[in-house]
Amino acid sequence: MPDGEKVGADHGVVSHSVFEFPSGVAQQHYTGGIDAHFAANWRIHDNTFRNIRSPEKRLAEHAIHFWRGSSNTIVERNMIFNADRGIGFGLGQDGAGHRGGLVRNNFVHVTRDVGIGLESSSGARVVHNSVFVDSPYANAIEYRFPRTQDVCHRA
Repeated sequence: MPDGEKVGADHGVVSHSVFEFPSGVAQQHYTGGIDAHFAANWRIHDNTFRNIRSPEKRLAEHAIHFWRGSSNTIVERNMIFNADRGIGFGLGQDGAGHRGGLVRNNFVHVTRDVGIGLESSSGARVVHNSVFVDSPYANAIEYRFPRTQDVCHRA
């Protein structure tokens, strides 16, 4: 592989699976459910995520997270319970974004941060989700940073 080439897996499907920390919390903060970089055309559907949480003051990764050049991800009909963060497309504002994609018909329960977050994400649709934020955090669904453009959101 030439230096600088970005390699990812494309056209993946994750369905009808359970992701869980049975103790109620991970062993350390850098953990999540699904965490994909440079992934295109994935479909994540009909899964259950439980206790995707960090034991420290730092946040765990999202239960479902596609970023750093990922695109056209479909996330639908998943159940997320007791997670630090729910579903994320992109992260930060320094080119770690996501293009396109759809987040629909998910139930998300978060305890520390956003339920559904689009960060430096363009062209995504977020429709027909239920998000319960069980903390003082202000937003259930949020769009962060100037690169987040041309997105659609319906409750």
